[in-house]
Amino acid sequence: MSRVPIRLGYTALIAALWLNAATADERWYRLALDGQPAGHLHEISTREASGTRTETEMVLGLDRDGQRLDLRVQSLDLEDDTSLRQAQLNASMAGDHTQVTVDVEGDHLRVTTTTSAGRYIRQVPISAPPAGPEAIRRETLARLHHSGDQFRYTDIQEDTGDPVQVTRTLIDERSGSRAFRIEDRLEYEHRHISAQLDAEGYLIESIEDSPLGRLVTRRSDESIGESPPVGAHIPVAGSLTLIAPLPNPRQLQHWVLNLTPLDEPLTPADFTGPGQSASISPTNVITLRIAVPGTDAASRIPPMQADRDPNALFPSDAPDIQRWAHDITSTSDSDQVRIRAIVSAVHLRLRFDAGFVVANALDVLHRGRGTCVAYATLTTALLRATGLPSRVVYGYVYADGALVGHAWTEVWTDAHWRAVDAALYGDDGMDAARIALARSDGAAGLGSGLEQLARSFGRFTVSVQTTDESPGGTGKPEGTGSH
Repeated sequence: MSRVPIRLGYTALIAALWLNAATADERWYRLALDGQPAGHLHEISTREASGTRTETEMVLGLDRDGQRLDLRVQSLDLEDDTSLRQAQLNASMAGDHTQVTVDVEGDHLRVTTTTSAGRYIRQVPISAPPAGPEAIRRETLARLHHSGDQFRYTDIQEDTGDPVQVTRTLIDERSGSRAFRIEDRLEYEHRHISAQLDAEGYLIESIEDSPLGRLVTRRSDESIGESPPVGAHIPVAGSLTLIAPLPNPRQLQHWVLNLTPLDEPLTPADFTGPGQSASISPTNVITLRIAVPGTDAASRIPPMQADRDPNALFPSDAPDIQRWAHDITSTSDSDQVRIRAIVSAVHLRLRFDAGFVVANALDVLHRGRGTCVAYATLTTALLRATGLPSRVVYGYVYADGALVGHAWTEVWTDAHWRAVDAALYGDDGMDAARIALARSDGAAGLGSGLEQLARSFGRFTVSVQTTDESPGGTGKPEGTGSH
């Protein structure tokens, strides 16, 4: 596989496309997550008169808190002698299907995302044409000869269809027919992926620290076929343990934390937003000040149009979404009452299910269950359907003695952003016992906001400097298990 890495996105999207039986070059790979057999990857490269056609299928089996998750992603890259013409991704996971088609049109990409909710098209400007797998392979052989040699290229981010800059560096000296090692740095995630390529530039093995764990892709000498993956165990949510637990987390109004990076330095801007400010010390420790959103300057930055519009993740224009939003809020006489009604309705309608991770809001509505991401996604779509700008927030919430991975919603009302949480609460009460890491307006589809999340999620330890509790608080239980 010449396009290294697979880049298992945080959404882990999948579906069904096609594979060309008449092929000039075929490769099979076995996948492992944290040392557990997880699935396989099949790649076929066909050289045609118009260029190169690369078809890839990834099948991944996961076990999430006893729930089986089978992922299937099939993609097609069409390129001419110089650049990529079109990239297609069909993905299916837990019954959800998504198709992303990227057409290269001069100085922009036309990205079409199709889900059960409909088709959404957006234009993405580019400064350089993206490279296809065959062009990346050829450039690798032509430009990397000595240790430290490198080149940059524009690739397509598989979860969203957005362009991404990648720097490829040669680790070994290249010599004759020997295999050699390279390292790819994905600039949008500040992430490194190491790989070994054969003398022709095709993948032998790659190792990456994905959001699901350490993913190892290793070439197989035999055809793997359609054997079902065993199913690697993954946790329901990443967690951070605090040295001293919070005595009354649901009453917390303000606290100050120190975040110590585990590897590369963290970026303060990734932690700044409504209710949060961050600074960095000379030793790369982030000091994070968190309060309930609403009164600080960041809480009063007006929404963008993307926080209002329907899209593939938040199809607020879908008739079923519009109808339920109207039924919930038809007797409401203020934004505050509408927000409370929507949060309560989502909390009562959905039930927690670890077997469903990321889906568009219409699928969540019809299914009636999912993780905290599903609760936040449906809440956001319903709020937009009533005319209230909103977005999903990814990060951590304090529950059951630890900070656990979580998602909630921010809504624009009374000239400020306000946080609401349909998974952890039955109404719109909130506290400061959480850390926001990324926000999603949904414009880039199911992968929106996840590139920012990947830069910091699970990459630091936490210690508490100070806490400030209110005398009353919301009175909510510490945790519900809906994370």
